[in-house]
Amino acid sequence: IGDLASLSELEVGHNRLSALPEAMARLGALVRLDCRENALSGAGGIPASPRLAELLLGFNRLQMLPRGLPPSLSVLDVRDNLLVEVDEVELLPLVRLKTLDLRNNELSRLPPRLGLMTSLSALLLEGNPLKAVRRAIVTAPAREILEYLRSRIEEPSSSAQQPAGSQQHRNAPLGAPPSSRDSSSSHDTHDARGGCGGFGGQDVASAVRLSSTTGKLLLRSRNLRELPPDAGRVADVPLHTLDLADNLLESLAGCGRLGGVTHLDASNNQLAAAGDALGRDLAPLRALASLKMRHNFLPRFPRFVASLNALTELDLSQNRIADFPVGVCGALPRLHTLLVCYNRLESLAPDVDGLRSLTHLDASNNQLVSLPDSLLSLPCLASLSVENNALATLDPRLALLPALRALLVDGNPLKTIRRAVIAGGSDSLLAFLRNRLPEGAALPPPP
Repeated sequence: IGDLASLSELEVGHNRLSALPEAMARLGALVRLDCRENALSGAGGIPASPRLAELLLGFNRLQMLPRGLPPSLSVLDVRDNLLVEVDEVELLPLVRLKTLDLRNNELSRLPPRLGLMTSLSALLLEGNPLKAVRRAIVTAPAREILEYLRSRIEEPSSSAQQPAGSQQHRNAPLGAPPSSRDSSSSHDTHDARGGCGGFGGQDVASAVRLSSTTGKLLLRSRNLRELPPDAGRVADVPLHTLDLADNLLESLAGCGRLGGVTHLDASNNQLAAAGDALGRDLAPLRALASLKMRHNFLPRFPRFVASLNALTELDLSQNRIADFPVGVCGALPRLHTLLVCYNRLESLAPDVDGLRSLTHLDASNNQLVSLPDSLLSLPCLASLSVENNALATLDPRLALLPALRALLVDGNPLKTIRRAVIAGGSDSLLAFLRNRLPEGAALPPPP
């Protein structure tokens, strides 16, 4: 492959690659490289092309950013990986970067000097366990996030006032509590990753006992086929987080007795086998605010979520969902994040305008051929990703959405929009759409 000297675009997604061929580094004419949905744990082999503008590494297993990223990049997608930190040394030289997608990783901190990347028009951070960072900041437009980060950079003169040994506090990662900014213990790293942090390899009974003091029952990656009977013991303590991800669960029987749970992660299991029982198991969780059921082979949109009126975050990505039923959206007035990427959707629900609090919608990597007009009635929508679908046109009225700051459409057959416009990032695309608005164009009235 390294002999394809004129190759400008390369897509190797959905191939279960664990590494990139070393020969790929010789592709000096490459403009766009799509390696999404593989099993990459490292990113060696990234071409040193001076023309590389788009590098898409989402949905892999990366634990750190690739080294030596080319300064020509305008789009860097590393969403849905296992990143626990971002290295400012790798990112600050990217002076042309417009879009940086860090969603759904394990980032607990951000270096304040990222605020110096003023070229960014889209900085996507949702789905990370960022400590001590208000949600209003995480979901804010890029310019507000950057301003916030810059405000956390200490002036050089202040370092002169620090006692010996405290220089490490300067430019401490954003989100680290004051008492811990001088260290990054392995305990913090495990907690941030949502795995067995805090009790290492102890058995399930130990996890149950620990939950009585932490409010978190962390049973990730235990090869569980059912919820352990011991889990019932936490029903009389203030349990708020239940992590069952990366197991072999075919049902969530027993979860209903944990009625105080607000955050449930059941990603990477086999819950398609539960059928309608899944709804019966989860319906009692009336306090549930965050529900993650990513990668469970679900064939249908789970209608039972309409009974979970407290939901603010719903992750159904990487399933086999082909329908988006009518009647669910209006029952979720608090939902601000909806992830339905990597499914088989051909359309969104026509009543999606019922999601009045929605700020982030990711419907990328589906089979969408059009977007419903009701999407134009979402007053809080700040981020819309419809990449890699079958959209031939975009409604220019999207540019009128008052909160929209990130509009990601790459990978669609949009014949009327030049590639340079899309590569320029969300600001470029929204400006293009505004210029195409017919006279008197307006958003539809609210429902």
